[in-house]
Amino acid sequence: MSSEKRPNIATLAIAAAIALCLFVYTSGRPAAEPSPEPEVLASIQVAPLGGRIEITQGPSHLNQVTPPDSHSVRDQELEASGPAVQQPDPTDVAAARASEARAAQTLRTIAMAQEQFQAARSIDLNGDHVGEFGYLAELMGTAPLRSVSHHSTVDLSELNAFLPRDFAEVISTSAGGAFEVSGYIYALYLPATPRHNGEIEGLQEALHGGCGEALPDPYQSAHHWCAYAWPSSETLPARRAFFLDASGLSLSTLNAAESPSPYIGAAQAPRWDAAYARADMSGQAGGSETCDGNVWDR
Repeated sequence: MSSEKRPNIATLAIAAAIALCLFVYTSGRPAAEPSPEPEVLASIQVAPLGGRIEITQGPSHLNQVTPPDSHSVRDQELEASGPAVQQPDPTDVAAARASEARAAQTLRTIAMAQEQFQAARSIDLNGDHVGEFGYLAELMGTAPLRSVSHHSTVDLSELNAFLPRDFAEVISTSAGGAFEVSGYIYALYLPATPRHNGEIEGLQEALHGGCGEALPDPYQSAHHWCAYAWPSSETLPARRAFFLDASGLSLSTLNAAESPSPYIGAAQAPRWDAAYARADMSGQAGGSETCDGNVWDR
């Protein structure tokens, strides 16, 4: 042992002298009741070894008390606190909330365009003088209409008045055609011909925009449509996904990574029935028991 690590001899001598004096002092005193904790009569810090020497009243008069290892204490504290959870920056939280607000407003803009489109009877396939709802590309005037009957009150050249022609950019998703606007993807569904049990399936927009090979039902398309909006990329914190239908019902889901069905980007698009209680566009939407397992609420 080097001289730097050897305890100070003078310190030990002082400790021994104090112990001897205390022994002489206490030897003539009557025995005290045993105590569960020995009384500390003196304490001397020993450096550079660390710890201290305590002089106690009891069977052992000299006890070296060593402090717990700092590394073990730190490890125990970290283990007790559990794994660190990454907290989003307040700026990122504000940006996510603003992005969600824009997405909800964009869906409302689409809803207003649908009402104008239907009122103009731009599409009236069955000729019943009741306009039908359109796909996004039809509302923008960038795709041919399913049909233009003589009952239409607007000219084809005016169709881009319902939504600007540059309102959104058409993209392809795992469920069909959709449009991207400011960090969110939007997909619109029109009703197919009802099944034999009366349930109505949703038909998504074609990959190029507008109507695909399957033609929406003329009567049902005058009453039903629904649209979804979900983030085009993953962010921290997660951004909500939204739903809106022809009745004005507006729903959202947390869309977190631990959600039963998270929706992120073109590869993870919601099905038409995601927010419905069962696979029926004319049925109930929202609640805790939906087709995708998520909770969709107002």
